[in-house]
Amino acid sequence: MAKVIQEADYIKKRKLKYFIRTSISLGIMLGIFISGLILTKTRNNLFTLVAILCTLAVAQYGVQYISIIPYKDGSLEVAKQLESLSHAYVVWNSALFGDQKGMAFFDHVLFSDTHIYCIMDEEYKNYNKNIENMKRIVEQKGLKDNIVFIQRTKGELNQLLKYLENKEVKDLESQKEFIDALKTAAI
Repeated sequence: MAKVIQEADYIKKRKLKYFIRTSISLGIMLGIFISGLILTKTRNNLFTLVAILCTLAVAQYGVQYISIIPYKDGSLEVAKQLESLSHAYVVWNSALFGDQKGMAFFDHVLFSDTHIYCIMDEEYKNYNKNIENMKRIVEQKGLKDNIVFIQRTKGELNQLLKYLENKEVKDLESQKEFIDALKTAAI
């Protein structure tokens, strides 16, 4: 079994986490404000000031929730196929990377000792922008020659899996460097 860095339902869990935190912080903020309004019969009170400070938490969690809404987890079937590879491979499901210019999302990322395979289950509407962003991110990390983009809908994933079944991971240190470099760009 390949080592898994991030579970296949990561985005779903993250959305739920951010939604709950946004809702709770919004409820607390509104509760404080309404309590102050009921107790003092005016908005000009200390409760309003505390509620205003609570908007920072609402904004933080709200922005995190809104920024992750467009993304969805990759195929569970593909995740299981990748996880069934040799234990020397590392799988990163629902990978979201970013830099100051943009974000790149891949359903699965597979690390060998020579390449980083970015796998998409389907061709998204912003496919080219996604590829462009990822190329820029890996170039900043010095991994430009090690990245390979795979699209499942074109049958490229099956070819990759057949190729990797017979290939052995020899340089675990190189693989660890790939992972560590991309972790710094992970969101």
